[in-house]
This record gives sequence, structure tokens and C-alpha cells, in this order.
Amino acid sequence: MTLGGTIANQFTDALDYIFQQASKVVQSFIFYGYLYKNNNFICCSINDEINWNDINQSFNYFPLIDIRTVLFDAFEDWKFGNYKLLRLDQNNIEIKPNDIKDLINKEIEIQRFESSRQTYLMDFNSLNKENQEYLSNLLAPYGYLDKLEESSYKEYLEFFSSKTLDYKVDNIEIVKWLRAFAIIRYFNKEFIDKDRFPDTSRPSGWLFVSTIDEWTQRFVKYGIDENSARIICDRLTFKRNSIDWFDAPFIKIGENIITVPSYASHIQDVLALMSLASKENISLHFKGYCYEERILADLSKNHIPAVSIHRKVDNEEYQCDVAFILGKDLFLCECKHTSQPATPRKRYDFYNRKIPEDIKQVNRICDFYSSNIVHVLKELNMQKGCRFSVKWQPRRIYRMIIYSCKLSGSINIDGVIITDYTIFATLLYKRLPGMNKNGETILLINPPKMKGVFQGKLTTNKLFNFINNPWQIGFQKAFTEVQDQIVPINNILLHRKKVFKTIDDFYALS
Repeated sequence: MTLGGTIANQFTDALDYIFQQASKVVQSFIFYGYLYKNNNFICCSINDEINWNDINQSFNYFPLIDIRTVLFDAFEDWKFGNYKLLRLDQNNIEIKPNDIKDLINKEIEIQRFESSRQTYLMDFNSLNKENQEYLSNLLAPYGYLDKLEESSYKEYLEFFSSKTLDYKVDNIEIVKWLRAFAIIRYFNKEFIDKDRFPDTSRPSGWLFVSTIDEWTQRFVKYGIDENSARIICDRLTFKRNSIDWFDAPFIKIGENIITVPSYASHIQDVLALMSLASKENISLHFKGYCYEERILADLSKNHIPAVSIHRKVDNEEYQCDVAFILGKDLFLCECKHTSQPATPRKRYDFYNRKIPEDIKQVNRICDFYSSNIVHVLKELNMQKGCRFSVKWQPRRIYRMIIYSCKLSGSINIDGVIITDYTIFATLLYKRLPGMNKNGETILLINPPKMKGVFQGKLTTNKLFNFINNPWQIGFQKAFTEVQDQIVPINNILLHRKKVFKTIDDFYALS
């Protein structure tokens, strides 16, 4: 749990609202063709005064954006979720989940994902107010622009399951992307701090106006080579196929590049870079390797022999990410580093496409090694100094998929055990739920059901007892309720179920 979560929640909600409004407005402009004519951005001059009546008039559209959001969410739930649409009477419509448990499970996954980021979000909130500046031109981890970049670096390490960031995105080192986002945040925050509420209606008074060359110079000054700097500038420039300004904060107007300081100063670069990579089809192949290495290291630290195995037979390759022995049982695992499926569409694709594809893959691999145990034993003997005879046979072979994203619980599909990393690692390291305040643990809780599981060596029975009833999920569900909600939309009342946390300050260790 994390005390002070309310502040982090409000901070996150405010950012989400800003991004949401900007995103919807931009999408609308693009849809109706307001932004581009002959590929040129249509706008007023950045130095022209905007009539305050026009600004006030724009506020009237905010409620419409809220209504659009409610309707779009309802549509997405109906299209990709397990819902049915009921017309109660002429003025009342209900979008009703066919399974309340699935509705709760969806919320549990999001809560767990948000909980896992609370440490970084709270750092982000507090540091943005009193940020410690270093202004080093050395790239992480040898130097940082400021404390915020240092915090982001730690989040990158956690996200990529890596001890270092010696990898590239779009052929550019990750630490250069990290520095670029830090520079954008720094200069936009500096702009805001000079005059938070300008007494002018000129866009240049509220927006940070620069050029590509000036941004390139800033990037070069603080440690990014010029070629990489120009590529990054191009990637971060808002284009016609861009979705929003979250991962494309540079808005090109004529010869100028503008950014919106209110959120450019709060860019969360891990999510922004992942979004950019997804949108631009940029490979992040190293994620899988790092994730496998992390799980192998976790098992090794807990004295469980584990190896990765690769064999090629008749031009067919068989890569088992992780194979480990518990007692007399053999576990063959696929490790999948997957972004959190946070929207109804992504969640639908995850459960209805990705999981079935991954099950097919793990069954192919496990069928091979189940019939060729000698390959597993050979690697365990060579890499881990085990002494299995070639005649040794496991009591039972288990097939497992371990996802990096947060699930609402472990599941078993056709004999394949599906769980997530946090559940798995919590068991390995016997981590107890606790309360955290200002970075210090002030209370640890030992759930009675966990005492037997956490005592002594890990066994197959203990593993299944825990992953079938992980305390993280139990705590989240204990503080989660479903409430009926009525949303007025013009002359229609939309009835829906809303899942919420009964204790807002509660954050289970994810």
C-alpha cells in the first residue's frame, strides 16, 4: 500500500484529463480536415492576440468531450467486452455486463498496473515541484539532467527488466531518448515557472515557441549527438498520422516548433516511448531477452536450477525461455514481455488472440522437450552443475506462460498455467503486503493463509497454492466494489456499472 496515493491519483487524473482533452480535440480536427490543407497546418499566427470571447466559447465544448468519452467507452465495452445493450424505455438505456466478475477483473488489472507505477508517479509529482538540477551532459547512468531523469531511468530499468539500458530504439540508444524527454520537460517547466498565468492572449505567451534547429542544439548541448538529435526531433514531431501530443509533443507551425508546456513538462517518457514504438512499428526485440534473463536470475537467487534451452532439429527451432526443476517436477515456461492491455480493444486482443497464439507456441515447445528430456537435463548439468542422470524422469511436467503485464489472477487453459511476473516473483522472494509512507515501509502484513506457503523451501504444492490465490489480487478485490451509475446524456439516461476502490489511499504491492 502507499499512503499519499490520493495526491498521486489526483496528479495522474489531472494529466490524463489534459491528454484526453487534447487528444479528442486533435482527433476531431483531423477527422473534419481542420488541421491540414495541402499538408500545411492551418492556424493563426503565434504572435496574434486571440479574442477572449473565442477562448471562453471553447470552454463550452468541454462537456461535449466528456459526453463523447462516455459514449465511446460504452461503445468499446459493448464491441469488445462481454456486454449487452438494453433499452429500458424511451429515455433510459443500460449497458449491462454479462459477467460482473469479468468487469471487476478488468478493473483489478488496471489497478494493479497503476499501483506498480505509484512510486514513480509520486516521485514525478514531488520532484516536478522541487526538482534537483544537475544539468550534466553525460548520459545516464553516468550523469543526469535532473532528479526527474534519474527517476525515469529507474523506471526504464524496471520496465525493461534490465540492469542497464545498453539497448537501442530506432537505432538510437535508449539513454538518448531518456535525455531528450528530460530536456523537453526541463525547458517547458522553465517556461511555465517564468510566468504561470500570462496576461496576454497571444499563443506565444502560453506556448513554448522554438525551432527544430534550436531543439537540436539543446539536445546536442546535453549529450546527444547531432544525427540522433535530428532523428529524435523528427519522431517527436506531430504528423498527420499522429494520434495525440502525448508521444509527439512537437507541433510544427511554419518554421516554428511549439510545445504545450502544461503537459510537455510532465511527459512520462517510458509510456511515451512505448506508445511511439507501437505507433511507428519500431522493434523492441530486446525486451524479451531481458525479461527471460530476469526470471532466470530470480530463480537462481532462490536456489532453483533454471536454464534457457535452444535446439534446432530438421530445420525446426525449439526455444524454451525458462526450464526449471522444483523437487521432482519440471516446469517449461514461455516468458512474454507484454505492454498492459489497458483498453477494451487491447484487452480483447490479449485474451482472444495473443493468449491462444502463445498457448499454441508453448505447447509446440513443450511437446518437443517433453519427448526429449535429455536436452533439458544436459543444459541443467552443464550450466548449473546439476547431476541428473540421462535416465532421470520428472514426476510431472508443467507448462507455464509468465506475462510481464498485470493479470487479474492466474488461469489454466488446456493444461497451460498462465500467470504474471509480479505474482511469480512475490512468491519467490516471499514478499509481504505492506504500507509505505515517504518511501519507508511502516507496516508489513502476514496474511494467515500465506504463512505455510512462505515457510521453508518452495515446492510445487506451495507454488500452486499461491499463484491460484495471490494476496495481491485478494487485497485488491477486498477494497473493490461495483456501483450503479446513471449518466445523463442530453435527454437520455445511460445506466451502467462502475467499479471503484473503497479506500482511495490503498495501493497493494502490485
